[in-house]
Amino acid sequence: KHVSRIRTNVRDLVVILNDFLSLSKLEEGKVQVKPQSFELIQFIKLLIEEMEPNKKEGQEIVLKNSQPFITVFLDPKLLNHIVINLLSNAIKYSGEEQRIIIKTEVKGKILRMDIKDKGIGIPKEEQKNLFNRFFRAENATNFQGTGLGLHIVKQYTELLGGDVSFKSKVGKGSTFSLRLPVNINKDEMSHDNF
Repeated sequence: KHVSRIRTNVRDLVVILNDFLSLSKLEEGKVQVKPQSFELIQFIKLLIEEMEPNKKEGQEIVLKNSQPFITVFLDPKLLNHIVINLLSNAIKYSGEEQRIIIKTEVKGKILRMDIKDKGIGIPKEEQKNLFNRFFRAENATNFQGTGLGLHIVKQYTELLGGDVSFKSKVGKGSTFSLRLPVNINKDEMSHDNF
């Protein structure tokens, strides 16, 4: 029991440290986008496996993909951080026995990824501040966190040439949607991003 508690606390500390390191790198303009070609579905499956120890009793993460294989040319480190952050939130703010769904599809040159939970949801009046630094919704104060995760998700998504949006209802859950180019063209990206 104690070992399990120590493990959980260490994991929480690692998340907090990563958030602060990411924030300082972003502020100093030191985040470099290093795109490479990789297979997305396998990439997400490995991330789901990585999240296994964080899940609550009976929680299930289900991947629904429109194609069995999707090859993308993106920065895997930044994408890893984005997806882990969104999955961590879905796990944290959902109850036991809940299902979290990741849906991926490619339309034209755009990859869309939705991460859907049936958790506590975000109060309507607080939704406009959700991507601000250190912001935490009123109903989330009993959960551990820095209020940096979604701010970093937004910054990283924009560095990848995409955008992130969400829909949420209190008590019903949230769906976060990522829209990313399947192929980053470094020449077309703003030099402010480097």
